[in-house]
Amino acid sequence: MLRREGLGAVAMRKVAAELDTMPASLYVYVSRREELLRLMHDAVIAAVPLPGLPEDPPGTGVPGRPPS
Repeated sequence: MLRREGLGAVAMRKVAAELDTMPASLYVYVSRREELLRLMHDAVIAAVPLPGLPEDPPGTGVPGRPPS
């Protein structure tokens, strides 16, 4: 959704619909839009490879970051 529609389109109801659930279910995990945006930001930043840094040893990587 973020790539398709941009940051302004990220709303709790729309995200819940994308996940095929109700907004109340989403609120169990995030309390408000700002928290959701912070979590999305963290996931994007964690996925950015940093050249020149050694690989994380198995099992010690950043949670949510796809393995290299």
